[in-house]
Amino acid sequence: PKNMSEKKYIFLTIKSFSQLITRGTQPGEIYLSRGWYYNSNNEMIYAVLRSVDNGQHLSLQYYSTTFPPQGTGLEIISDATPGVLYGVCYYKLYISYDYAKSWQFVENTGLDGRYASGCINGEVYKYNNISNNTYFYRSTNYAQNFEIVNNNIYGFPEVGCNEAFVYNLIGYPPEIPLILNRSSNYGTTFDTIQIDSLMAGYVPTGNNPEIFRGAVDGELYLITWHPQNRYFIFYSSDYGQNFELKYQSDSCDIYLMGYNFTAGREPGSFYVIRYTADLEDFHAQIY
Repeated sequence: PKNMSEKKYIFLTIKSFSQLITRGTQPGEIYLSRGWYYNSNNEMIYAVLRSVDNGQHLSLQYYSTTFPPQGTGLEIISDATPGVLYGVCYYKLYISYDYAKSWQFVENTGLDGRYASGCINGEVYKYNNISNNTYFYRSTNYAQNFEIVNNNIYGFPEVGCNEAFVYNLIGYPPEIPLILNRSSNYGTTFDTIQIDSLMAGYVPTGNNPEIFRGAVDGELYLITWHPQNRYFIFYSSDYGQNFELKYQSDSCDIYLMGYNFTAGREPGSFYVIRYTADLEDFHAQIY
C-alpha cells in the first residue's frame, strides 16, 4: 500500500476441516490452496501451488480472481493416484486429474460436507450432518458415486495408511472429552479410544483438534491446542492406541494468523503452514 489508510487484511475463518495444505503421492510433494495476493486491479488472486521439494520451491498450477474459483477451494486433499486432487469450495466438490491445473465439478457437498481421501486409487470418504442426521459414505471411483457405510458416527474423518482403516475424531475439550473412533472395516463399525484430558487441551477460536495419517501402517498424528495458544503434535505408531508428545510450539497469534498441518509421504515427515492476515508481513511460511 502507498499509505497506511490503504492497508488491507484477510479476515480468517479457521476451521480444522478446511485444509490449505495437503501432501501429494511422492516424497516431498505438497500442494497449497489459498488466497495468495492482491493484483494491480485490487483483486485477490486465489491459487493452487505445488512443490516437489518439501516447499523449498513452488510452482503455480492454477489461479483465478473470482471467488469461489472453480476447484481452488479452501479445502484441498490429494488422492492416492498421482496428480489427482479434490477441492471443496462453497459446498461444491471439484476434482483435478492433472496436478491441479484444471478442475471439474463433481457434486454439491451439503452444508456440513467433509471429505477424506483414501489410501487406494480413487477412494474417497464423505461425511454429512444433515438436520442432525449423520451419514458416512465411501467411493472407490473418484467421488463419482458414493455408498453409505455408516449413519451413526460424528466427527472429523481421516483414513489410515492401510486399506480399510478409518478414523474419526470427536469432542470439544475441555467441555466435551476428546474421543478417537477407529474402524478396520471401511467405517462400518468403530471402536473408541478416549484421549487423556491433559493431551486433549482445549479449543481456542475454532482451532479444533485434528488427526493425520502418517506414511506407514499404524502411524497417526494428533494436533491439540494448549494454554498460551500453543499447538502440540503427538505421534502414534499403533493405530492411535498410544500417543507420544513430539513437539510443542511457541505461543501463537491465532487472531491474525492461521495454522494448517499435514503429514508427508516419508516416515516422520510433517508440515505446518502458518499464514497471516497482514499483507505487509510474511503472507505464509512453510515449516
